[in-house]
Amino acid sequence: MTKSRDLGNLAQTVAVNLPTSLGTAGQTLVVNSGADGLEFGAASGGSGVTTYTGKSGTDGTPAGATYIDNASNPSEGDLAYDLAADQLYIRTTSAWKRVSIGVDESPIITTEPPTSHVLNQDGSTSTVTMVATDPEGFGITYGIAYPTANNALPDQLETATSINQSTGVFTFDPSTTEADAGTVKVRLSASDGISTTTRFCTLTLLFSVDITTPNSAPFKQAGTNTADTTFSSATGSTGMGFSSELSTGKKYFEVVNAINNGYGVVGLCDNAVTSQGYNQSGFQGINNSNSHIYPGNTDIGFASGTWNQSGDVLMIAYDTSTREVWFGIDGTWYEDPATTSSSYLVGSSSTTSFKMAFGSSIGGGSAYDNSYNIITGSQTLNYSVPSGFSAH
Repeated sequence: MTKSRDLGNLAQTVAVNLPTSLGTAGQTLVVNSGADGLEFGAASGGSGVTTYTGKSGTDGTPAGATYIDNASNPSEGDLAYDLAADQLYIRTTSAWKRVSIGVDESPIITTEPPTSHVLNQDGSTSTVTMVATDPEGFGITYGIAYPTANNALPDQLETATSINQSTGVFTFDPSTTEADAGTVKVRLSASDGISTTTRFCTLTLLFSVDITTPNSAPFKQAGTNTADTTFSSATGSTGMGFSSELSTGKKYFEVVNAINNGYGVVGLCDNAVTSQGYNQSGFQGINNSNSHIYPGNTDIGFASGTWNQSGDVLMIAYDTSTREVWFGIDGTWYEDPATTSSSYLVGSSSTTSFKMAFGSSIGGGSAYDNSYNIITGSQTLNYSVPSGFSAH
């Protein structure tokens, strides 16, 4: 009886006298040693395609079964036939690759992964799920690739990504080193052994540190990401209140007016000082009455009263390595920290870290109360973090 079979990438379709029945596991398909054009016989080196019960499994289960993945010492170019799935495999240097027969269809993503994912800053793991199916019914193998030399683990990850091959769940173990903060775009893949479908996901690692204020004058109470101040005298030469030490590096945070009775001054100073006035060297800040920079009462182009209403946002970016500080109000920078050096330096040449300083530009016996909400990376910022900086 004459039959034809499409051998895909290995050969063109040919008409031959095929065996009238399939061989058994471990036999080789050989050419015309009998009446038929092709027949199954005992395996011998280089003699053709070795048949197996299936691709993977335990040899001898069921009785007599053999599996391609268990082949002993396969050589590059060896051919293996999966009787259960009716598929042909070829051996590469280190793996069996399925030979496409006809037009191979790529895996279809049925559960799309997110395009971005924020890693946990406390070092706990988090997951992303991508599920795929193969139109031809073959199993899916998931993988991940990094944009690094030799696919090395990026700084943002502490250990290799764990992939559940049954569920398509990728588990990320983030670094807990602040210097590793940043983003990395990874490629998730789903392969059926021939074709691969990919998706990209940008992983972000941010470290946010709360800014606290003490329960001592001029603060009315202790605060975490808040500052509740009261002043009865001006603090031009001394008397400012301080926050906790700020994180070093290039950081960004926001100060939002909550309660404003006018004349509050907010900025940065050297973390080492124990006394500071807003008109003294080493301090750099904004007066919320006229939106001028102190010391010096310098008009930097913001209209008077720009930052004195409830909800107004003071934007602060700084770089402890250069001592620079940048100010902006309600989305507008005086000098853009992403592209421009700052005209204002905090502290002195020996300064290595900063803290916030709060004061008042008016006194005279009356109490002037100002309350501020401090927005760090653990909250929702009103404006984008400048390029090259990270949220405090």
